[in-house]
Amino acid sequence: MAVQQKPLLIIGYVHDTDRLHSMSLPKNFNVRAFIDTHSNQFEIYFKEHKNHKFWTATIMTEHNGHQQNFELPPPIFDWGQTSSFLLGLEKMIEQYNSR
Repeated sequence: MAVQQKPLLIIGYVHDTDRLHSMSLPKNFNVRAFIDTHSNQFEIYFKEHKNHKFWTATIMTEHNGHQQNFELPPPIFDWGQTSSFLLGLEKMIEQYNSR
């Protein structure tokens, strides 16, 4: 039985060192972000879990279809804290690049 997905909301594009903006998003949305960094195309899916204790993010690249899941603590996804969100996103990309 498939779990019904919440709507995806594309939050923006990041090219190299550009930053995401317009971050005031409702918490009941899954979020999809496209990130183009170091000539890689990242597609990042965020999913809030039922217990609201943590989020997972899935990173996929267009080049090889590689998929990697991360669990990130809720403070990173406080929609009122754009800088926290961006720091979390940057940390996730660093982890991905250093695998």
